[in-house]
Amino acid sequence: MIMNQVPADTLTFITEAVVEHIVAKFQLDEFAALEKFLHSKTYDLLIDEENKIWHLSPLAICDIFDVEAKTGNPLDSAYLRGDA
Repeated sequence: MIMNQVPADTLTFITEAVVEHIVAKFQLDEFAALEKFLHSKTYDLLIDEENKIWHLSPLAICDIFDVEAKTGNPLDSAYLRGDA
């Protein structure tokens, strides 16, 4: 259970923007992109306020999702390692 969750309106705004990037990058329809994102480890990190991922741009979050798709681990992203 997440103790400190990102506010719903903020989460909705970010999710919509990230899904737009996923649609473009992966050439998925919006429903498939949303489903993949909502079931990702990246999304799990996003909803937990303590991770502060919601402070990143939607494009950066999409890049984290892309790293997760390639490696299986969003923590491999330069954004989360501090390399970006």
